[in-house]
Amino acid sequence: MSLKWLMSFKELEGQLARWVERLQQYDFQIIYRKGVLHKNANGLSRRPCANTKCQYCARIEIKEASKIGSVVARIVLSEEKLETWRQEQLEDPGISIILQGKEAGIRPSWQEVASKETSAKVYWSYWDSLEVKDGALYKVWKAPNLKSSVAQLVVPKKRVQEILKEIHDSSSGDNFYSE
Repeated sequence: MSLKWLMSFKELEGQLARWVERLQQYDFQIIYRKGVLHKNANGLSRRPCANTKCQYCARIEIKEASKIGSVVARIVLSEEKLETWRQEQLEDPGISIILQGKEAGIRPSWQEVASKETSAKVYWSYWDSLEVKDGALYKVWKAPNLKSSVAQLVVPKKRVQEILKEIHDSSSGDNFYSE
């Protein structure tokens, strides 16, 4: 909705009136900008770039990927649980395309990933940081000093709430072990 349009009314009622009242708390100026100058459009509204080597798209993907999350716990899995975890990764539409690509040694094209869930796009942008160990997909974080690294097990969507609840409800709030 255009702020210029909204502010042009003399008498407003209901929600529009509440919006204007809320906006009046701020000191702002409405400046017209041609449509071609609107470079800050939501990335999800754009068609995927066909150029897979586009540096602009790569920067956006990395920026978006950094918003997804971080390691919040340590997960220790038995061999049997690891196989179950792998199966759940394969069933997760955001992870499976990446896991299968890593196993085959072939990165899926952006066109293959663009129509998938956001998580697939994030993992696609992390391609060089992902590894398959014991059949499961991990994101490997390397310390800036390059002397240490941490392998983070990629969590299937169906497990996220369970893990967060376990972490939140655990006595220490930071250790989750599944054996």
